Amino acid sequence: MEKETDIHWISWVIALLPYEIGLLFMLFGSATLIQVVFFGTFSYLVILGVIAFFRNPKDVILLLIIGSKL
Repeated sequence: MEKETDIHWISWVIALLPYEIGLLFMLFGSATLIQVVFFGTFSYLVILGVIAFFRNPKDVILLLIIGSKL
């Protein structure tokens, strides 16, 4: 019989990793709380952008071209 291990907490650690790294910077005095929240949230936007690009790169490139003409 194998014992079932609950790895639900690992997904939370991975999901909150940008904020954890930012809090380490804040702990050592090189970042403020506002910077941690901003760059933590910004990193999620970058990750979503990379995912969108690799799912359908033609649409993203077309969106960038149309967006640059506005």
